[in-house]
Amino acid sequence: MKKELTDITIHYHECDLTYIDEIIRKLDEKGNEIIQFFNLEHLENHLNIYLWNDVKQFEENVHPQHSYTIGKTNFKNHRIDILSYQEILKREGHDHDSIDSIPYLILHEFVHICHLQYAGPEYGCWVSESLATTISGQYDQEPLNMNCNLEHLLNGTWYICYATIGKYILEQYGREYFLKLAKDQLFAIQETEHLYEETKSWVMEKNIQLDKNI
Repeated sequence: MKKELTDITIHYHECDLTYIDEIIRKLDEKGNEIIQFFNLEHLENHLNIYLWNDVKQFEENVHPQHSYTIGKTNFKNHRIDILSYQEILKREGHDHDSIDSIPYLILHEFVHICHLQYAGPEYGCWVSESLATTISGQYDQEPLNMNCNLEHLLNGTWYICYATIGKYILEQYGREYFLKLAKDQLFAIQETEHLYEETKSWVMEKNIQLDKNI
């Protein structure tokens, strides 16, 4: 089964019918906003999004390095591969994932596609995940959290922390600075330590204010 959108084809199965319309709605709602965030006019190639109801087929296409992987961007082939919800629940650490997370997972990977079109396919540091978690709105309903150390930020998969530092960057530095980080990996690495420390202080101040208001 498949749905054709502008510049996007979604390939899915009967088990995805529960949320396929919400995926389309979110792409319609946020897709152009994400493209415009990176100052792009449009996707440079047609994008295929595959939802897999078979883990073996997913792994044959994605070759995941981790047992918790549920989605992957392949910029070279301009495709996104995602497990269907029923299979996500079987993956390590995802047994409590909400069905409502599926459209945001796809938006997360869509941000990666747009970011790599903007920055080039060789870009790869924590800023990629900060962009994806922040711009997709994936963690908008979660409290701010910087419960990670600098090593975690640089080499881990601490998504809530990536989203928190992304929110800090947008609030305190703005979109153009975020885009500079997104384009220049060396600059991003140079800025990492002070952004980490500033974000930790910012979260502490926010939490103090919340406690005062209770």
